[in-house]
Amino acid sequence: MFFRDRPGQAHPQHTAEHLHWEQQDAASQALRIGAAAWRLDLSPALKDRHGGRLAIGFEGTVRIASTPNVDVVGAIEPHDGAGTPKMLADRWKRVPARVEGHAALDLNDEDRPQMRLALFCKAPFFDSVCRAFDAGFSSPSGSVALDVVLAYPDDMGAAFWAAQWQTRTLQVLQWQLRAGAQKPASGAA
Repeated sequence: MFFRDRPGQAHPQHTAEHLHWEQQDAASQALRIGAAAWRLDLSPALKDRHGGRLAIGFEGTVRIASTPNVDVVGAIEPHDGAGTPKMLADRWKRVPARVEGHAALDLNDEDRPQMRLALFCKAPFFDSVCRAFDAGFSSPSGSVALDVVLAYPDDMGAAFWAAQWQTRTLQVLQWQLRAGAQKPASGAA
């Protein structure tokens, strides 16, 4: 996994049973992911009929209910919007006509669950997404945040957001990228 386990990095302990949502009867849940790192992944390949793969990888943290600093790893990829990726048809009974992305909780490391995201954008906007990440990370006072709304397209039981969501692939209903920096304070007295 990229950017994970830097030397000397302390990791808070999280357990899956503590990762539940406060609004358990809601149809969707909102997250604000604070991005800590990003990279541009480019795999140009002549043998690929689409010309290769282009994506922005990011890492950050998110608060889920009372649990802060849950690790997040994700990617933003250009997508033509012509349909839902075929791999999602295996995960949902009712596949939405349009999907902005998908998310899942990775419970392989029980002490440190990790949220994984795949977000899609139209190809003409991909350059703007790259510029937003660059702008947020190019200043010492800069920041990048992703606001993501998650839902589940199939029937949800009463306890879905308490525990069931942890083993399901969730639908991203919408997402926004926010990047900014503060103007340095002037030193005039």
